[in-house]
Amino acid sequence: MPTETNIVRQGAKQEAAQVGIGLPVRVGGVLFMLVFVVFGTWAALAPLEGAAHAPGRVSVASHSKTVQHLEGGIVSEILAQNGDYVSAGEP
Repeated sequence: MPTETNIVRQGAKQEAAQVGIGLPVRVGGVLFMLVFVVFGTWAALAPLEGAAHAPGRVSVASHSKTVQHLEGGIVSEILAQNGDYVSAGEP
């Protein structure tokens, strides 16, 4: 027959086991959320200073000519439309 002391010891062991596994889970969850918040904030606020370098082809009536940038940069506006005729020096 279990004595009162044995019952208390068993209850204490079960409680210790529950607390022992709960603390690492809570600490891990808090660390995960902290990392998620830090990287999410960084991703939302980090300035993007980059450009995609991509060669292109301009098709003219007689032949195709490859167009490529010399120094790199950002295209702010494309002034020519499909079917437009352009000459050298036009903006």
